[in-house]
Amino acid sequence: MKRFWPPLLALTLIVLGVIAYNTKGYEVDPHHKPGRVLFHGYISSANASAPADESAARIPLYAAGTNTAIVIAATEHAVITDVTTSSIAALVAWVFDGAVTNDNVVDAGETVAVRSHSSLQGGGGFSFKTPHVCAVGTYPKFKTSATGQVYLSVHGYIAATGTLP
Repeated sequence: MKRFWPPLLALTLIVLGVIAYNTKGYEVDPHHKPGRVLFHGYISSANASAPADESAARIPLYAAGTNTAIVIAATEHAVITDVTTSSIAALVAWVFDGAVTNDNVVDAGETVAVRSHSSLQGGGGFSFKTPHVCAVGTYPKFKTSATGQVYLSVHGYIAATGTLP
């Protein structure tokens, strides 16, 4: 019986150490690395169907855990990891970037996520196994196909050019 105690004790300490390490949160998040700023963004709009220009289509981004707005530099990428949309209006909701033309139009190749809503379906979310990297210096944008109350939230991080995985 004495032979089992040292390995059992060692295994117990290893398991407890892994549990303690993983419960801190940021160690297990593969996106949280030095130099990256985690963000969240949120939109609540009754009419996101016709943003006046590129800046009106932008999703406001805030540093995680704050209400401090993030300004994306010309050398940074917004990297989107999660998108959630909700609406009971019959519309299509797009999250897009400015990869092709940095404007308020969803061009081919710019769609990050698209969700069709109906009066019977509330919404849903996307978590990307491979995060979407917006074009350098551009903001993620949001647009709908029709008027109607819609809610959007996004999560991700800002990464400098050259630091992406």
